[in-house]
Amino acid sequence: MNPTHTRTPSRFVALAATVAIALSTATPTAHASAVALPDFSDLVEQDGPAVVSIEAIHDGGKHKQSAAADDEQIPEIFKRFFGNPQMPMPREDEGTAIGSGFMISADGKILTNHHVVDGADRVIVHLADRREFTAKVIGSDPMSDVALLKVQATDLPYLKLADAKSLRPGQWVVAIGSPFGLDHSVTAGIVSAVGRRSLDPSQQYVPFIQTDVPINRGNSGGPLLNTRGEVVGINSQIFSNSGGYMGVSFAIPIEGEEIVSSSDLPPLVGSLPPGSRAKLSLRRDGKVLEVPVVLDNLADSTVAATVLPTAGKEPVANGAESLGLAVQEIAPAQRKTMKLEAGQGVLVARVVGDAARRAGVQPGDVVLRVGNREIGSIAAFSAAAAQAKPGDTLMLLLRRNEQTQFIALGPIEKG
Repeated sequence: MNPTHTRTPSRFVALAATVAIALSTATPTAHASAVALPDFSDLVEQDGPAVVSIEAIHDGGKHKQSAAADDEQIPEIFKRFFGNPQMPMPREDEGTAIGSGFMISADGKILTNHHVVDGADRVIVHLADRREFTAKVIGSDPMSDVALLKVQATDLPYLKLADAKSLRPGQWVVAIGSPFGLDHSVTAGIVSAVGRRSLDPSQQYVPFIQTDVPINRGNSGGPLLNTRGEVVGINSQIFSNSGGYMGVSFAIPIEGEEIVSSSDLPPLVGSLPPGSRAKLSLRRDGKVLEVPVVLDNLADSTVAATVLPTAGKEPVANGAESLGLAVQEIAPAQRKTMKLEAGQGVLVARVVGDAARRAGVQPGDVVLRVGNREIGSIAAFSAAAAQAKPGDTLMLLLRRNEQTQFIALGPIEKG
């Protein structure tokens, strides 16, 4: 029997050499050059100096919340499932909120998020060149989550505002901000969608830009830029089950005016002051009608909001002001999405008290329990809150996304 030969015939060697030479001298195809990723280094060098880091300091936060909680308030079954109730939900350092912003004029006007500076006693702005300024809050709107600051300076770099209506899904966008306090961090991605409604019911006036740009805590208030370096949005929210970036982030558009769907109307109405006159074009029975209207204040009954009592005024009757939370009933559709039973929980619409902020309560949280009381309505929440005494620490059972956890809220303050 003849042995099996393992050598390659010479003609195959020659063919292989010819193919190798042909491949080495081939020029890149047009397709390969078409998928080259963009370089944002020039954009960042140009726009970076106009982006600022913001410290919102709450003087009341100097007093640490009491870590001790009354174990009798926590049912044994919850201790088994949720462990140590003294572990708060993730939040910034006590007394200080970290965010971002950007200058829109040479004389020191700065845009950021309302929730970055909300309730702050002092606001410190850090520039890229390491200068620091104490900023004045000129205006702040919780419904749109936008705030305008002012620092006393001149000849400052500032960003150009673009028309967000030109944005289309698939376009590249860049964010500059201070995630986790790491100032002037740059991330990039694409527009995922436009005109998204917020998951926060208190922000029905914002048609958000959805992107996959990595945004984390501290990016709030920073600019979302197009490839020309123009601001198309203000980074505001992320959707997350863990508290960190998970591929879905939202920015407030600089402007959007065309009404295509019902969700487009509230932002336009909310941008006008009460008393404004407008003309609506309506189609009725096949005819177009022009109807003049006068805008009124938003009805207080839309949200069962309570505020902290001011000096010289009696507390509101329902007693919920002691917790510093504005709550509302959960709509049936929301309840189904959140996997909540009927009569289970109330929704946090706004956080208006320092104790609640320090505890890490956020709009969109669901309050399931206050102390030993199960909460299924605004009336139940108000009744439980009315039992709180000054100096008490209350345990709240909250659901955020799909996570449920006890937090300690206190010490309770009453006017």
